[in-house]
Amino acid sequence: YTYEVLNFGVPAYNTAQEVADFASRGLAFDPDVVLLIIVDNDFSTSNFVDAPAPEDGPGLATFRFLQGQTDRARQALGGLGRALGELEKLREITEPRGIPVIGLYYVSKVNMKQKHHPRQPLDADLRQSFAENGFLYLDFYGEMRLRVKRRKMEDSSNYWVIKGKDGHPNAEGHDFIARLFLRGMRQAGVLQSGWMKERL
Repeated sequence: YTYEVLNFGVPAYNTAQEVADFASRGLAFDPDVVLLIIVDNDFSTSNFVDAPAPEDGPGLATFRFLQGQTDRARQALGGLGRALGELEKLREITEPRGIPVIGLYYVSKVNMKQKHHPRQPLDADLRQSFAENGFLYLDFYGEMRLRVKRRKMEDSSNYWVIKGKDGHPNAEGHDFIARLFLRGMRQAGVLQSGWMKERL
């Protein structure tokens, strides 16, 4: 089988910007499925809209003006409610075209001492929103917890993420996410059932 994967991820984009980008660029490729990874900073404004103030001088007035625009953008683009509203917009785009949406909520660390999701209320809100919009929500935290348990480890930080304070997944972390998405695509009927051997 041959599959083409297009990556429309943009560093620091939140859900509102991602949905807008998909609508303006992604739809032109007539995708068979949309894969969405949600992280904590998707509920705030992009970090590149913030900048340190310049010293007193000709540029300060311009900075203050742009800062005001940034504050308005922060109110318009940030917050959980806005992110959930963007999922509704994504449904309005994908549902008429028959494009399934599969997503997960990424957390950078799984601690076996925590029986529940570290962002349990947020996870519950996302799970409900995905269900209401007809999207498939993958239990990333639960699956990752099972993997950590099989390895008899206390947490996932030793092998799951890039070393240091960076919370982004390393190669093994990316492989796990990819396999979880593959399972989801099989469940959604996007992939034929015999395409991938179960290896999560």
